[in-house]
Amino acid sequence: MDSQNHHASAAVAMQVWWHRQLVQQALCQAVNNVLSIQTRWREAIAQQREERRYYRWVLSVYLRLESVSVILQVHARMWNARTQYKKYQKAAQTIQNRDGVDLNIKIIIGKGAPATALMFWQATEGE
Repeated sequence: MDSQNHHASAAVAMQVWWHRQLVQQALCQAVNNVLSIQTRWREAIAQQREERRYYRWVLSVYLRLESVSVILQVHARMWNARTQYKKYQKAAQTIQNRDGVDLNIKIIIGKGAPATALMFWQATEGE
């Protein structure tokens, strides 16, 4: 009987050891899976942050370019209007200086299409 008890206790000890090995292996595999999932999740979050940062940068560059183009358009329209005004002003001065006729000419720049100008004058010949 002693021999059978010894064999039985040895078999139980081997089963316990094997069960511990299986549990330890399962736990190690679970830890590795968790670490792998956490690593991939952190990579995905980092990639999303990088994409957001990139899109914010692209948007800021676009808005700067848009702002610069608007400023350039404003200056171009202003230059065009000023050139047109100077042209009409010179024409008015030429008309006023010709033949000693004094014309009271007002130049009005209207809103709308590129700097439309209306000239109103009243001829007052030398009295």
